[in-house]
Amino acid sequence: MANSKLLVDFWEVGQGDCTVIQLPSGEIILIDVGPIGSPLVDWLFRQPQRYIHSIVITHNDGDHAGAITSVVACCRGRIGTVYVMVDRKIKDPRFLNLFRKLNEIWRAGEIKHLCRLEAPKTLWLDPNSTLRLDVRHPTMASNVFSSSPNETSAVIVLSSPTSETLLWEGDT
Repeated sequence: MANSKLLVDFWEVGQGDCTVIQLPSGEIILIDVGPIGSPLVDWLFRQPQRYIHSIVITHNDGDHAGAITSVVACCRGRIGTVYVMVDRKIKDPRFLNLFRKLNEIWRAGEIKHLCRLEAPKTLWLDPNSTLRLDVRHPTMASNVFSSSPNETSAVIVLSSPTSETLLWEGDT
């Protein structure tokens, strides 16, 4: 059911981050999913009609991305785009394991798009207003030249010229 309001819900997931943004269309955007065992997985399982516009992982530490494979597994076929931060060497076993699982699910057609997260990129633009969700950091160059995963953690901004701005800063 479409709702005319945009709602932002910051979840308590213990040591970690998870935000659910309900779009005016009724779809949702997830910014980080929390650690393994995140309550988000159970909530999504109980809402089988809920379509996920996108999942945005600000960086690949377990407290931000630990539940991603569980989230994707319980929501197969109802996920638009998964944005992944390439914040480690691609041969790093933690990153490779995560990306391999997401790639398999994408290749099976269970998520529509699997994309690299970097600035500048608009993740969502409300067709009826000037609300927008944008990636401001990192650019490809700042990602490549960073000295640590936290330094290259994504900065996401929800903005409108007529209202306050919300900022997600990962672990930057």
